[in-house]
Amino acid sequence: ANPRGLQHDFRASALAGVAAGLGRMCRIGALWTPEFGPTTLLACVVTDADFQPTPPARFPPPCEACSAPCLQACPTAAMSAELVEIDIYGRAEQMFRLDFLRCEWAKRYGLVADSGPKFVGSNTDVKPPDGPITADDIAQALLQLDPLQKHWLCVVEPCLQACYRAWREL
Repeated sequence: ANPRGLQHDFRASALAGVAAGLGRMCRIGALWTPEFGPTTLLACVVTDADFQPTPPARFPPPCEACSAPCLQACPTAAMSAELVEIDIYGRAEQMFRLDFLRCEWAKRYGLVADSGPKFVGSNTDVKPPDGPITADDIAQALLQLDPLQKHWLCVVEPCLQACYRAWREL
């Protein structure tokens, strides 16, 4: 959610970046590089051109020594401490299990003040329901958007902010 329209989040193309040898997966699902931490965003081009495979990035997983402040930072509890293992060309990468709709509640729909809307003056702060989120829950919540600010929501995921701060402190 932002004034420029629909934007891809930090997870977009992260798996492709890991497969291309550009970095490792951090547990929030972002591509992680030593130079830029979890803030590397990619655009991918689909082609049938012949390319030589790039070897995997050669540095340890970025989250091994981290206390996971990203888990506590999420205002919707979209991530759980349970790790999901993803095999990318024979190397195991890990990320936290994600409840996609809980994440979208804050990120895409801008319904949670702490994810950014309060910083642009919005009064919107709708907590997600307990249990599974339905399409009707989202529709009812969207009716509660601040009528003056609903078109100018800016969101920066608190989990990404916490991950970035932790990386900067290393």
